Amino acid sequence: MKYFIIILIIALIAYLVWIRTSTSLKLENGTVFLQIDRTTVKLDTTILKEEYLDLPTVMITQSVLTDDLGSLLVFERAVTDELYQFDHRSKAQLIKATFDATKVAEIYEIGNLAFYQVFTDREDVIDLIVHQSDDQAIRFVYGFSDLEFRKILKMVVPSEGQIDKAIKADVLTFDDPNSALHTKWSTPLHTIDALIIPLDSSS
Repeated sequence: MKYFIIILIIALIAYLVWIRTSTSLKLENGTVFLQIDRTTVKLDTTILKEEYLDLPTVMITQSVLTDDLGSLLVFERAVTDELYQFDHRSKAQLIKATFDATKVAEIYEIGNLAFYQVFTDREDVIDLIVHQSDDQAIRFVYGFSDLEFRKILKMVVPSEGQIDKAIKADVLTFDDPNSALHTKWSTPLHTIDALIIPLDSSS
């Protein structure tokens, strides 16, 4: 019984530390910043093009980025109408619907930040980082090579074994800015509508 109580206390402390972790993902002047507590990952990129989608309940900004080596990433920010919010319980489902994916596999999650691999209907795999600290906004960046994704994960994941046992290496990267966008926001949103709910809804 004594050992059970000790384990319970340790688990509670770990949980409290986890939920208090400070995280962010943002795009500033073409540079992507990923922050977890005192660890900041900076991705030096340049904006090649931006597109804006204004749908009935959500507005999306899509930025295609390139680094010094010519690799492409896509940074997307979606903000709901002031009367709506994303169902924060369904972050993975929202990503799955947005990419029209067959599966979304979580690699690692800490606080409001999650690392996913998205499996498309063409059997492509896309590496993705998602941040959602606000029920009315979600940000994500995708298109990493396997090497880049693992490098970032190793900077933030306590145990490297957690990465190796979960991650699939053969991922899709982009070389054409005109075909880099892989989300399906412009398609009929019947799969997403259930994930965008009235503000402060208890459902």
